[in-house]
Amino acid sequence: MIFSGASEQRYAEACEKLTATESCIRQQEQRLVDQQTKITELQETVSNKQESVQGTSGRSMTSLMPPSLGPRPYSVAADGVRTHRDRPHSRRLHSSPPVFSIERIVQGFKARSQLIVQELQDSDEVLQAELGDETESETDEDANSRDLGQTYNRNKTKNVKNTGKKKSDVLKITEKNSKEGMGGTLTIEGTTHHPNTPRIDDTEIVDLRCSIDQNQESIRQSHVKMCESKSELQELALNIRLKEELIRELVKTGKESEAMNRKYSDRIAELEQQAQKARLGLHEAQRALHHLEGKEQQGAQHKKNLAYDYKKKINLAKSKVKELERKQQEMEKVMKIQTTSEKKVSELEAEVGRMKQHMEIAQARLKEEMDRKAKIERELIKDQQKIKELEVRSEQQQKIIKRKTEEVASAKRKLRQGSAGGTPQKEQNQQEEQKKWLDSEVEKVLERKKQMEELENELAQREAILAKREALLLEKGELEMKKLRSSQHLNKDLASVSLRLTAVEEQLDDRTKNWKKHGEKSKIKEDVTALKEERDRLKKQRSVLDEKLQEGSLLSPREERRLIGLEEGIEALDAAIEFKNDVISSRQKVLKNNALTQSEIHVMSRLHSLSNEDTRGLLVKYFDKVISLKEDERKKMVDLSQMQIKLDEQQRLINELNGALQKSKGETERKLLAKQMEHEQRMQVLLRQAHQEDGTAIRNETKHHEEKIQQLEKDLFYYKKTSRELKKKLREIVSSAADRIGHPEDINKGESHEIGRDSSVSSQGDMQQAHKDDQTSRVFTPVRKSRKEIRELSSEELEVRRSGANSTSGSLAGQAWTKCIVFQEPEKNVGFTYVEGIKPLDVKKQ
Repeated sequence: MIFSGASEQRYAEACEKLTATESCIRQQEQRLVDQQTKITELQETVSNKQESVQGTSGRSMTSLMPPSLGPRPYSVAADGVRTHRDRPHSRRLHSSPPVFSIERIVQGFKARSQLIVQELQDSDEVLQAELGDETESETDEDANSRDLGQTYNRNKTKNVKNTGKKKSDVLKITEKNSKEGMGGTLTIEGTTHHPNTPRIDDTEIVDLRCSIDQNQESIRQSHVKMCESKSELQELALNIRLKEELIRELVKTGKESEAMNRKYSDRIAELEQQAQKARLGLHEAQRALHHLEGKEQQGAQHKKNLAYDYKKKINLAKSKVKELERKQQEMEKVMKIQTTSEKKVSELEAEVGRMKQHMEIAQARLKEEMDRKAKIERELIKDQQKIKELEVRSEQQQKIIKRKTEEVASAKRKLRQGSAGGTPQKEQNQQEEQKKWLDSEVEKVLERKKQMEELENELAQREAILAKREALLLEKGELEMKKLRSSQHLNKDLASVSLRLTAVEEQLDDRTKNWKKHGEKSKIKEDVTALKEERDRLKKQRSVLDEKLQEGSLLSPREERRLIGLEEGIEALDAAIEFKNDVISSRQKVLKNNALTQSEIHVMSRLHSLSNEDTRGLLVKYFDKVISLKEDERKKMVDLSQMQIKLDEQQRLINELNGALQKSKGETERKLLAKQMEHEQRMQVLLRQAHQEDGTAIRNETKHHEEKIQQLEKDLFYYKKTSRELKKKLREIVSSAADRIGHPEDINKGESHEIGRDSSVSSQGDMQQAHKDDQTSRVFTPVRKSRKEIRELSSEELEVRRSGANSTSGSLAGQAWTKCIVFQEPEKNVGFTYVEGIKPLDVKKQ
């Protein structure tokens, strides 16, 4: 209710102020029209006197304008040439009421005053520049300066263009202030013009120049954006090209690794077979070694040699197995290269797709900026052409205005000469007092406006507090309702527990009586015990519910704390609302006592009581004040422009740093791509080298096997030849032995010695011959090889070749000794038998 009453009161006060403001505006307009009419009449009177005195020469100067023509009033329609006798009645202008503000009224008042004074000054300046009467113009200028209280220096020579520019600036400021102050109730024309000449609005030229500046700035920004987009497109194209090259390198590496994988898979299978064979050979060698250790009849030296050979074979087999396992692991690592390269290729393809999409967006943005720039350039050319046309028309119009204003200025000068005289000191003091009074009134108006704003802020704060209080009350009501519902549920639970407890006690009494009557029965006893437990539980539950009801703890601890906080908050808000109500009521009383309408009426009555000269003096003083304010505004605008320049410089620096950062990122990415490409190329070289080394190793191994097969074939031929020769000698010895059977003892002794000697000699000769044949057979034919096919042998391969050479030489010696010649003595039943495949020194008795 308090808030609605205050709103109605404020609405009523605003309506009253609005009505008073409208009446003041109408009075101001009427006074302005009357003043302009008087000025026109005076100009006509002076022109008539000038015609009568000057005669023919005066008519020649005023022949371009009718004698009754003068500058028309600001608010009177230009419907023909009228004199003061047939002048239409003054009319009032009505427009939509502006928003009530005494500050706007004062501002509009100052603007209109400024326009009138400025027109007088411009007229005097044009007259001084054209007539060239130095003494008369200086006297008029001094008199005018004293009358109007001018405090600024005027230029002695001004051309027509500068005069037009100054007038356009004054018009622009005046129209702006008039629109702000009066809501556009008056239509103001800057200078009088010929009816047949089209009027050129200087504000249009200024607007066009501003539009050109804006378009040039837009073109510059578009050019910067285009350069950025082009550089971004170049970087994207370069990155895309590098990544595509990297993808091709990765695909090439993947293909080579795939080929290597296929080859290495076959190689791994082969190595696994070799490893299996090596393991089998290892097991056989270990088994043979154990078997050899179990034999006791063989000789120690022979046993030791065999053990040494088998251990060497075992070590070689183990080293070969380890080498094969190592090669298998290396091949598995090589097989992983393909999967890694495929993953990298997929990632790079996705990234290239994103970059191409970004590139398309950047190209579209660049095209849009280029179209926008072309459109702005076309508009700029049109505006420049239009400005040239308007400048030509403006120059023509200024010539006409110049001629007309000269005549008006001469009339005004002669009028002032007739009523020339200094302003008394009393009038100056009165003007000073009126100025101080008007300043105080302005300060009062501003203070009242400030109080109104503070009152509105207080009302808004009170509304916010009330809204917050309503929210707290709503939340408190919800918690209280929840508490009430909890209490009702608790009462219901307590009643049900009490009823249940009563029923349990009755059942317990009945069971106890039956138990006493019937004696000891286990079933009745169990029922009684269960009922007692149920009764105790219900009593405990009822006591808990009673405690809750007595303590009032129907809500959770968090909700209880929230409820207490809400109550405290509501109390604090009530106190704040009460304080705000007191403040608002006090401010309303102050504003009501110092009503704005009374002050406004008082101001307007004082202004109406002033004479024309006093009003003009006040206007001149306030015009000087406006000039000082404009100078301050100009300084602030200069400071603002400097700050804007600094801001632009900082923004440019930020853009440069961002560009440098993006450039460094692009360079880093390109370096990374180059390193990746170099890495892939090295991988390809390594894969090719591995492929070549594997092929060389396979060829070397194949050649080694072929050479070994050739050597074994040579050994086989040699052993077959030796076997035939030994068989031939054996037949000869057997035949000679058969011839000597007649003398058995001597012959046997002699022959045995001879045979032993011959056999030893023959065996030694055979061994030497075999060794010579072996040496001759082991002479290798030289073969020419290239440097690429030659490689360094590892220690394991050297050990294997040495062990193979030793075993080959031992087997050759053993085979040379395995063939013996044995003969038989029939009498002693002792002899030797020729046996192939028996080790040397093996003797068999028959």
